Amino acid sequence: MENFRIGTRLTAGFGLLILFAVLMLTVGVWQLQGVAGSTRQILSVPLQKERLVTDWYGVIRASIQRATAVARSSDDSLTELFAAENAASSKETNERQAQFVKLISGSEEQALFDTLSGHRQAYIQARDAIIAAKKGGQAEQVTTLFERQFVPASRGYLESLAALRDFQRASIDRTGQDIDSSATASSWLMGGMGLVVLVAGIGVAWILTHSITAPLARAVQATQAVAAGDLTHAVHSNGRDEGACIFNRPLKKCFSNASGTLSAKTRAAQTRLRSDCNGPSGRFAGPPAHFGRTYPWAHA
Repeated sequence: MENFRIGTRLTAGFGLLILFAVLMLTVGVWQLQGVAGSTRQILSVPLQKERLVTDWYGVIRASIQRATAVARSSDDSLTELFAAENAASSKETNERQAQFVKLISGSEEQALFDTLSGHRQAYIQARDAIIAAKKGGQAEQVTTLFERQFVPASRGYLESLAALRDFQRASIDRTGQDIDSSATASSWLMGGMGLVVLVAGIGVAWILTHSITAPLARAVQATQAVAAGDLTHAVHSNGRDEGACIFNRPLKKCFSNASGTLSAKTRAAQTRLRSDCNGPSGRFAGPPAHFGRTYPWAHA
């Protein structure tokens, strides 16, 4: 790390953190788009089909009630009274069926629709037969058609509609569960990436801090050593950053000059001291001659 300048290290460290943040943001947006796409999928097709079948079911229930009233009642005017409503019901059912056919997807759904179509045809035939017998005044025939054909056909029609409706609802539920799973996975992913960014941030901060403060700590140690009198303390820093430049050039030169000057003066002082103490002509080479004289007045 000390081979790179401090500015380069700081730029790389913060750039790495920004890169992690951008990556986390990108993944979050991608996950949100997936959830939004699944939601649009529910609203575009499955929900539309479920509503078509549910409305279709309600129309047929009303139609069955009208046909039952015609078959059970002795009032022949009900046939003409309900004729317009039956025609409108058939038209609405045909429109819904045509819309649903365009949205069918999958063999299972197609099989359910084919079964529904068969029950619908049986229902229409039984209903029309009852109306025709009612108009002809064939009361016993109406009763027979109602019990033997209309009731089973209407029951099968409603059951097939309910099966198709339940199939659509189950499809919506599955899509909803997929959305929940995707949202949960997104939450875990975002949390994991946030943890990674946190750990990476702590690691980058520690590395940058250590790479900047470690040379300064060595400078403090060198200064303290020289101040304590250790003139042999080496002043050196590996690397090519600003701290290394200070160590290996000005500070090292300053310490070397100071150490050299102090060492030279110390050696000179030691040399003079040895010369004064031990040399034959030194200042303290021996005691002066007059030290041994006896003066008369000393004994007076």
